Amino acid sequence: MIRGWMNATALSPTGASPALAAFLRGIGRRALLFAQLQAGDPARGDAAAMAALPGFAATAASLPMAQWPRRFWAGLLAESGLRPAPGATWPPPFERLSAPGPGARAALLLWLVAGLGEEDAAAALGVGVPAWRLALQRAAPHDPAGELDTTAWRALETEVRETLRALPAERLQAWERACEEVAPATPPIAVAAAARAAPPRPRGRRWLWPALGLCVIALAATYLWPWPWPLRDAAESAPGNTGAPALVERKPLSGRDVPRAFDAGDEAALLLHPDFELLAGGGDTPLLRDLAFQSWYARQRAQDAVPSGDADAR
Repeated sequence: MIRGWMNATALSPTGASPALAAFLRGIGRRALLFAQLQAGDPARGDAAAMAALPGFAATAASLPMAQWPRRFWAGLLAESGLRPAPGATWPPPFERLSAPGPGARAALLLWLVAGLGEEDAAAALGVGVPAWRLALQRAAPHDPAGELDTTAWRALETEVRETLRALPAERLQAWERACEEVAPATPPIAVAAAARAAPPRPRGRRWLWPALGLCVIALAATYLWPWPWPLRDAAESAPGNTGAPALVERKPLSGRDVPRAFDAGDEAALLLHPDFELLAGGGDTPLLRDLAFQSWYARQRAQDAVPSGDADAR
């Protein structure tokens, strides 16, 4: 199986992974518009963008995905076809892009069209972040006083978004075909090799279903099956049985097996007395100091409660 996978990898196109195919298709519109505005010619820009695909696909497999954007745009900027030809034009609303030089224009397009951050845009240009910021400042629109024209900047952003959505379908289809050549979405060789190298389904697991059925039957029998007949016969024939089926065998205990009654002793009886705290109070308790009087008084009250004619009761 490993040998089949290695052969499929060797025969398949370099970098032909679903992630790479999705990346290239996702940046198609931006790549075409970027190349068009950098070169000043749609046809020249499309040819340069598609020419950069094989070189990027050859190196993308050995790079982390986080470095793909900067590497792709750096490879695109290295294409000679992006250099403006003598007849290059920038129609409205992008006519202002003809004023900056190629480096400043690329810094602006990496921010507006490619959508890169500062670090990735600077890495794509091969300069530091401060140098990229200076190039972006030179290419940005300015008012007559030399300050940044924020209104013109917002209008340029809006025009870029609308132009990206309105790219001609034939240009997008040509980009799709170029991407399919360098990074097919589903490598057919790898799929066929993996299917041939796939191991057969194990047959030793077929006994699991019968075993599972036996377990279910045994569990049901545990709760639903009646008591064993020998045990029931012994219970019914036990001494003292009145005829009703008994499920417990009875046996009288011998004298030595009779448990002794609990004897806590005098001290434990005193401790368990409900008035132990009162009795333990000693002479400090007023009730105990007059205990003799209280007893006499209670007895007199009890005698007074008996009718005078009942001599026997007295």
